[in-house]
Amino acid sequence: MRAAVVHVLFNVAGVLVWVGFIDQLADLVRWMSPQYPELSGKAQLAAEVPRQIANAHTMFNVANTLLFLT
Repeated sequence: MRAAVVHVLFNVAGVLVWVGFIDQLADLVRWMSPQYPELSGKAQLAAEVPRQIANAHTMFNVANTLLFLT
């Protein structure tokens, strides 16, 4: 139960830290994710967005872990 509470608090605190930097996080994620300029419309979104979501989630968790460990 304690681990679950700490996990929720960790994520809530992380969101509070990142909410002001959401545009910068989005730019960073778009920059580091593969792009498919040869595609367009829904095909491009289907190819790019899943990797962007995964990269954003990873960046969020790694940055929060480093922040809270220091």
